[in-house]
Amino acid sequence: MSLLKKYKLALIIVCLLLLGGFALTSYVYQNEEPMSEKSISYKGDVSGFIKASLNESSVVVLKARVTSVRVGGLQLDKIVSIQYNENENLNFKSVNVGDIIVVKGGYLGYDDLFEEYKLISCIILKDE
Repeated sequence: MSLLKKYKLALIIVCLLLLGGFALTSYVYQNEEPMSEKSISYKGDVSGFIKASLNESSVVVLKARVTSVRVGGLQLDKIVSIQYNENENLNFKSVNVGDIIVVKGGYLGYDDLFEEYKLISCIILKDE
């Protein structure tokens, strides 16, 4: 009888561990909200963006001139560097130096080494 109680206790513990592991895995691998659906913290031009006091991971919409085209990103008005995801590659392929574009992305912060502001996960919006 004692052996049966030990197996029941062990079975309950294993079930609880499996349930906890499943819940933790579901939480870690949940889908992230797409950039197009995130709420905007700032909307405007680069000069106003620099003066605004924004937290990191804020979502911003900028209208600016492209000053440099890089692999995987662009530079706007010589001071804002943007990076985009691989699935946005086709939208950014047609962008050339001198174009004025409207982008929405997550503010990563100021890079002291390159002396530029960083935006990540950017998407191109229709001109607003």
